[in-house]
Amino acid sequence: MNLSLHLFKSKLLLRLLAIRVFGTFFAFYIYSRLTTLGDAERYLSAQLDFNPQNLVNRTSFTDLFYALLGSIFPDIIATLIPSLILGFVTYYVFHKSYRCTNKSLFWACMLLPHFVIWSSVAGKEVIAITAFMIVIKSCVDKLVFNKINIPQVAIALVVGLLMRPHYFIPYFILFIGTIVKQDNKLKVAKISQGVSGTLLATVFAVFLAMLAASYGVWINFLNTVMTLSEAYFLSYDADSNRLGIAWSNLSDFLGNIWWGIPTSIVGPTLSESLSKIIFIPIFIEGIISFLLVFYMLRLVLRLSDRESKYRPVIIFGFIPAVIVALVFHYPFGLFNPGSAIRYKQSLAPLFYFYPLLLMAEIRRVKVFSAITMPKFMIKIPRY
Repeated sequence: MNLSLHLFKSKLLLRLLAIRVFGTFFAFYIYSRLTTLGDAERYLSAQLDFNPQNLVNRTSFTDLFYALLGSIFPDIIATLIPSLILGFVTYYVFHKSYRCTNKSLFWACMLLPHFVIWSSVAGKEVIAITAFMIVIKSCVDKLVFNKINIPQVAIALVVGLLMRPHYFIPYFILFIGTIVKQDNKLKVAKISQGVSGTLLATVFAVFLAMLAASYGVWINFLNTVMTLSEAYFLSYDADSNRLGIAWSNLSDFLGNIWWGIPTSIVGPTLSESLSKIIFIPIFIEGIISFLLVFYMLRLVLRLSDRESKYRPVIIFGFIPAVIVALVFHYPFGLFNPGSAIRYKQSLAPLFYFYPLLLMAEIRRVKVFSAITMPKFMIKIPRY
């Protein structure tokens, strides 16, 4: 029994590492011939600079990280090492609950082509994704088992904040929501989904009222974000840049959000795909990835209906985190489809792997409990 379980887990690890190796070699030798790999070449050619300030600047930190690897290994190996680390971390996150994981969904998410590519090349994404994988595991461990490795999650949060500060915020919302619920001495009552939805709507209304009251405080920050996001992308002469988007004030931000959010996740629009044939497979993948976000939401909401003890974190932690993630990603995925596809990969642990891990761990608890329970009491959910 132990041997078969060990072999089962070993197969998972070997598959994950095989994907990491394939992704790195494919991106390095094939994908790079079709398009640029972001700043990958620059990171791999960075010079060693041990200036302490490099530890608090995300680009300089990434330069230093790959410069250290590049000083020891050739470029392909320096690229492969962080990719393999992500493979081991993914195994660490899922190996205990893999038997109870929805494997079709797990591999569908793991094998999304651009997730494989951008989590396998030299860059901030592979570092951020690795850190955020640790964060979601910590959240699930705290929620399901009421245990947490504080040094581990602290390091992961710091690395995530450094690499992708705007994506750090939704993960932090999820983390704080989990901690508050689990450590709250006034235990949250088992409330129905309807009451939870009403409370969520009330909280959202209060939040909007607070935004309106503090308009003068945050509007300058939003204008700065809008200016920087537009200038950053349009400063590069890329064929796929979207020019002529009204983007100067709050009304523009809200006016473009209805198409900007889905487009920032999908990547190219339908019209862009029809005019540029290479975008068609990317568009199809983007549609699948976008639909997967909402399918995961549906599964988690169904879980909250069945497992009321987890409902507060799902309603007040996970759902707000996803909403914030979509809104925060939108300005950085609006002006260039390639950049949108690349940046969104840092949200994959939140969008896809947190729901899968949460459902798997809850089911694992049910399966373990069933070993010592009478058969007529056994009820193992299928998510």
